[in-house]
Amino acid sequence: FPSHDKVAVMSHYPMAEWNGAYHGSVMLHGHCHGTKQFPGKIIDVGYDAHKRILTLDEAIDMANARPAYEESWKQYETNRNNTIR
Repeated sequence: FPSHDKVAVMSHYPMAEWNGAYHGSVMLHGHCHGTKQFPGKIIDVGYDAHKRILTLDEAIDMANARPAYEESWKQYETNRNNTIR
């Protein structure tokens, strides 16, 4: 993308892993209607999630503001394991 030096992977469905997830790429998805939040540089770009249409630049900036994939999944697993006990 002209204004970004990162790669964005886009899909209707969220993906647990995507091309470049460990190297700074972002995942932009729909499908969840703003009801779920996943760890990593992944965001739901659907209208329901933000009550407006995001520009590509906004979506990439929002995803890049989130913690890196590996770091956030470690925290996600820690929280999940503590909840299960």
